Amino acid sequence: EPRTIVGRTFVRILDSAVGLQFLRDLSEFFLAFEGLFDSFRETATGMEALLRDPGTFFVLVTTPAVSRIEEGTAFSQALRDRSFQAAAIIVNRVHPWAIQPPPPVARRPASGFSAAVADELTALARRDRARALKDVRHLRQSTRTSGLPTISVPELETDVHDLKSLAEVARWLYPDKAVA
Repeated sequence: EPRTIVGRTFVRILDSAVGLQFLRDLSEFFLAFEGLFDSFRETATGMEALLRDPGTFFVLVTTPAVSRIEEGTAFSQALRDRSFQAAAIIVNRVHPWAIQPPPPVARRPASGFSAAVADELTALARRDRARALKDVRHLRQSTRTSGLPTISVPELETDVHDLKSLAEVARWLYPDKAVA
């Protein structure tokens, strides 16, 4: 019969190309995972229910760069579009002067510096002030466009790598709480 001939020919071609034993092993491999797919589906269904629960909120974390603020705002909108709840945006590594007013930039630093050093210190203070003002604009943009409260965490002197530095971040996140 033509079907049988075609079937045998196909099996011979597969056997010569990849080997029938490989195909048997591959079939056994996928059959071994057959029960896992149901478990994956149950886990995914449970996770979606948890994420949509009225007590679940997302907190977005970003930096004060305008592109990052725009991404955070777009992500908060995407969450809303999918009926997820965002609670706030944390903006990390904000210039400290954007959170607390900067000191005035003096025309000339205290005496004792050469003119070149004094000019460089003044220029440095002006650059820092400009960066702080830019961060302030980006923070306002975040709050205005996302509609979410924005919590600012300043750029710290060191990376957050231990409990002490983590406690410093916590003081900014929870200013009304006593953090050890």
